[in-house]
Amino acid sequence: KRPKLQRPRKRSIRLLSVLTQTLSQINIIEAQISCRRAEHTQLTKSLEKKIQRAAEHRQEYLALKEEADTHGGRVGKLENDIRELKRKHKDALHKAIMHQTLLQQ
Repeated sequence: KRPKLQRPRKRSIRLLSVLTQTLSQINIIEAQISCRRAEHTQLTKSLEKKIQRAAEHRQEYLALKEEADTHGGRVGKLENDIRELKRKHKDALHKAIMHQTLLQQ
């Protein structure tokens, strides 16, 4: 009779061992999930900060580009003004030379 009683007991012990191992694996997996969630949260915060910095850099870039475009327009106008003044000066100098030549004749 004892061998028959020991079989269910051995089976119960094996089953308990398997259940204990399974529970241990579940605990390990839950710990891994917890770690992954913490990593995910940290990565999400880091990504949000990088997105914010990128938006700030974009705004700064657009402001600087607008300023550069404004200066570029001013430079173009000043270059045109300089060319016009040089042309007027050349014309005035040419007229003065012609006038002086006529006076000397």
